[in-house]
Amino acid sequence: MVLLNPNQRTKLDDADDAQFYDSPRFVTHVDDGFIQQLTDLYRDRQVMIRINLRQ
Repeated sequence: MVLLNPNQRTKLDDADDAQFYDSPRFVTHVDDGFIQQLTDLYRDRQVMIRINLRQ
């Protein structure tokens, strides 16, 4: 099974890959809906922790 043809594997530039990875980058690997679900989950859990700490 071939996922990419050889012509699809060529780099778009000839620069050294080390230059690309030299500085940190902030990227998002999930969509906005997942980010919102995770945010809501953390918010709900934090509320539950605060309630439990008060008891």
